[in-house]
Amino acid sequence: PSRLTLSSSSSSLEDPCMVFCSPPNRRLYCALCNKVYKDPVITTCGHTFCRRCCTSKPNEKCPTDGYQISVVVANLTVSDQVGELLIHCKFGCQLKEGTADEWELMPEGGCPLTIKNSQRRLHEQNCEYALVPCPNGTTCPKVMRKHLDEHLRICEHVACPHSKYKCGFRGTREQLSEHLKSCQFEQFKEILSEFDDRIGSLNRQVKQKNEEITFLRQMLASSTDRLNMLEKNYEFRMERQDDNQAKLARELAEFKSQVGFLTNEMQTIATRAGLQRESNHFKCVGTFVGHDGPIWSLCTHGDLVYSGSSDNTIKVSERKDMLAGD
Repeated sequence: PSRLTLSSSSSSLEDPCMVFCSPPNRRLYCALCNKVYKDPVITTCGHTFCRRCCTSKPNEKCPTDGYQISVVVANLTVSDQVGELLIHCKFGCQLKEGTADEWELMPEGGCPLTIKNSQRRLHEQNCEYALVPCPNGTTCPKVMRKHLDEHLRICEHVACPHSKYKCGFRGTREQLSEHLKSCQFEQFKEILSEFDDRIGSLNRQVKQKNEEITFLRQMLASSTDRLNMLEKNYEFRMERQDDNQAKLARELAEFKSQVGFLTNEMQTIATRAGLQRESNHFKCVGTFVGHDGPIWSLCTHGDLVYSGSSDNTIKVSERKDMLAGD
């Protein structure tokens, strides 16, 4: 990885160094401090700056449009992009020679890990290369966390084994031997040890119950989400069914309207063509006789009825004798 070095932010003492594995996109730089965004916010003019840059000066103006800057809302999108940038652990970096605020990678002996910017706090709190103080006293120099156990085995400055009960003794190993002879907690160490075991057991039970509660809450949340999804799906289907029913009703009404229109048009065409039939209806009360074959046609003219048959004959009869009706 490249040794791109960025100056430490003068507006953020909690970030002494920031060394990226590769140069960040220039769109992720604040136009006010010319550094990668720290807690980016959107202002009233629509541009994005570091929150500290916006609030450190009361009359700060946007360098792009000249409007006075006022914070509106956090820019979560840019914040996520900055959080995805890979950086070197600060315990693997050192000050550049001759500078007071520029950093570079250590040639050796430092933390070799690269991490996401959003995860740096968690990593640095547990980094094995972090310098930590000796718990036995302030006279010992700080040591790397990974060397602390080894240091404690040889440390000449030790604490009373009952320091967790607020015994404040700190001294050499020889002094510790003399101290234990008069330490008020030493004579109760068996009882205190039993209490520690009971407390440890209770803590484990509490931890187990908390884990069970967390699991049940997750299951409840999952069930609630599932129920909400089913409810929304049901509501969507019901709305869709109502829409379909309304659509079918509209189409049916339109179809009936078209049928009525076509019926009126056919009646109009029939009337114009002289094909409108008489309004009277008749029904046959007997059968025609005198034909040798089936009747193919039947018509009336005045009071007479004409019938034509397949026997090539036409018979004429009086209507009043053959038909009944109005």
